[in-house]
Amino acid sequence: AKSPSVPWHGELYGFRFDPVWGVGDFELESIEFHEAPPHTVLRVNGEIIDMAYMPYEEDGTAYIPFDTKSKLKHIPNMYYEWNKTAGSLTVFGNKTAVFVRDSDVAAVDGREVKMAKPLRFIDGIPHLPGDILCDILGMTLTFGEVYVDFESKK
Repeated sequence: AKSPSVPWHGELYGFRFDPVWGVGDFELESIEFHEAPPHTVLRVNGEIIDMAYMPYEEDGTAYIPFDTKSKLKHIPNMYYEWNKTAGSLTVFGNKTAVFVRDSDVAAVDGREVKMAKPLRFIDGIPHLPGDILCDILGMTLTFGEVYVDFESKK
């Protein structure tokens, strides 16, 4: 570790600040953001859904962070229940699906559907496969370079 009397200079490529109770002070002289990392934006029937966690594609599967503090919870005809004890998320729409923490199988209307990867949580947010979420909601999924579009089936 460097001595507090020796200032550090250089570039950071990632920075996360989590306020905690503790002793000590620090001072940032300046912060400059050069550009935002590439990301996609979720649109539902053309309306942009503001989300802290962006949708992404991994190994050919689109993943949607199911952040219930975002406008995602306002998708028409969708309801969800979280069972903390069982570690399960049930999403209701045109169909009902049950996702279980660390399981690679979702139950969609009682039928087992194999997912590409086990249900993962990042910062406490479940990341659902977009194709299964759209199936539950009766929507189509288009994953583009800038937008992930959920559109109601006509």
